[in-house]
Amino acid sequence: MKILFIVEKYSPNSSIAAVRPSKLVKYLTKEFGHEIDLLTTQEETDDCYLANTMHMVKCSSLLDKFLNAILKKRKKIVQQNLLEGRRSKIEGSARNSLKLCLKKIVEKVFYASSFLATVSSSKKQVRAFVRKSDMNKFAKYDVIFSSYSPLYAHLIARKIRKKVDCIWISDFRDPIFGGVIPKVMRPLCRHYSKIITRKSDCTVMVSKEGQESYDIAKSAKIRVVSNGFDIDDYATLSNPERGKILTLTYAGTFYKNGSSLLRIMQAVSRLIKTGQIDKDKIKIVYIGRQPEWVMSWANECETKDQVFAGGQVAKRESLELLSKSDINLLTVWNRSDSKGIISGKYYELLALKRPILAEITGDIPNAEVVKMIKEANAGYCYEECISNGDTKELEQQILLWYNEKMTTGVVECRQNMEVVAQYNYRNLAIKLNNIILEVKEEREHKIADINNR
Repeated sequence: MKILFIVEKYSPNSSIAAVRPSKLVKYLTKEFGHEIDLLTTQEETDDCYLANTMHMVKCSSLLDKFLNAILKKRKKIVQQNLLEGRRSKIEGSARNSLKLCLKKIVEKVFYASSFLATVSSSKKQVRAFVRKSDMNKFAKYDVIFSSYSPLYAHLIARKIRKKVDCIWISDFRDPIFGGVIPKVMRPLCRHYSKIITRKSDCTVMVSKEGQESYDIAKSAKIRVVSNGFDIDDYATLSNPERGKILTLTYAGTFYKNGSSLLRIMQAVSRLIKTGQIDKDKIKIVYIGRQPEWVMSWANECETKDQVFAGGQVAKRESLELLSKSDINLLTVWNRSDSKGIISGKYYELLALKRPILAEITGDIPNAEVVKMIKEANAGYCYEECISNGDTKELEQQILLWYNEKMTTGVVECRQNMEVVAQYNYRNLAIKLNNIILEVKEEREHKIADINNR
């Protein structure tokens, strides 16, 4: 088959958003011989598995550019304040009820404007695409695979589908509306959600519970194809370092009102204060673009001496650090307004074959990622809404790993490899190919039924 992928980010060695489509392309090509082209705004996409790449000039609305400039400036100020030790001054001003109220209003206005900016940029991108493209050249494709976000990927796929008789698979690695989208924006989110899920032949989502974060058309055909890992990327990584220091590592991004390592640091602090763990034999390592978040938790929990917070590093270096760690950390959320969140980092950590320690915030218990970690026997999860700040069980688990490290020099990984194998991108590509064949067969039957009438 000839397939067109429409995505904004595409790279086998970058963020999860960019890795997902590139790995699906790799195995759809290797396993089934499909010829796959890419339509993207990304400037460089050097990939031997792609037949051709069509580049679009990226379009941004004035509102989008304005908000990005404000966000960049605001982030720089916050980072500088925290790194220079002015955190208490910031917190003190936040205690003023009037200022706190105004701050919340400003944040809601910002997020509402941000979503409108995203939509306006996507519409601008679609208009530019339609203006510059000859739709007839897309008639050669059997399948169009579009992935959100951003929204323009689906909107362009819809434009092509109106002109060309082909299969359209709409992929949602993220919900159109999540916890950060204000309620006033929900009708607009639902509008796009219903149109896309109704007009596409099949909608693919990354988790079962995640479907609750969408307003899906009743007629929509829904299938789950999770994120995953490519085993080829982990073949030459190092083993955990043997020794007498237990290392816990987190590499990645934090999200406001969603990500936290606070309880993990509190548990480590209490274990040190009670003498159950030697303060010099445990360390928490962070690699990413928000070291100030980690240091703020470390200062609050008095674990500053146990924490190393570095900056961003290359993907390969990040994997090397995680592979040498004894325990790898994960942080996600599960809220009534944002369910079924499964960080793409989870699958990466599975492939590294190290125990996972997850901290889950939110008001909904039994998050899907908790069930997945238990099913794979991959580690331990702390759920804030169940424990309500009680870290005793969390402390016991960390102490168990600590004692194993002190006794044997290494913490063993005891994953259920049969469960883990289903997240290999080779197997996920096979699943996606079966979905395409299923949709193709259904379309052929419908056409046959119409012709026989």
